[in-house]
Order: sequence, then C-alpha cells, then structure tokens
Amino acid sequence: MKQELIYRCEICNTVYNNKEICEKCEESHRVPIGIKSRRYQPITNNATGYPDKITVVFDDDAEIIYKRG
Repeated sequence: MKQELIYRCEICNTVYNNKEICEKCEESHRVPIGIKSRRYQPITNNATGYPDKITVVFDDDAEIIYKRG
C-alpha cells in the first residue's frame, strides 16, 4: 500500500501535492470584508429584490464592482 499526502487550498479547494504551492494559492486569494455600496432597481424593473450592482471591499482595500447579468 502506498500512502499519499495531499494539501487542499481552504479557499478554492484545489488539491496540491506540494505544501508551498498550496500555501501560495491560499495567500493569493483576496477575501471580501464588506459591501461598500449597492444599487437596486424599482420593483417595476426587478421584482426579485436583489441588487443589480454591488461594490465589494476586499482585504487588500481593493474595491471591485459586480453587476448582475
């Protein structure tokens, strides 16, 4: 029997055979820390109640805008 040791990125769940590469993968992911702003449409345009645009702030202070398709 052969035993194998693997490492799994806790953020994206990718499996690696190398610990250092897995650590680099985990460190490369930016983690959202909050929503700075959001934009909603009136119920006549969007009855779902979900925003069509949000600005997310990440752990490196970057602000990224996400839009619903």
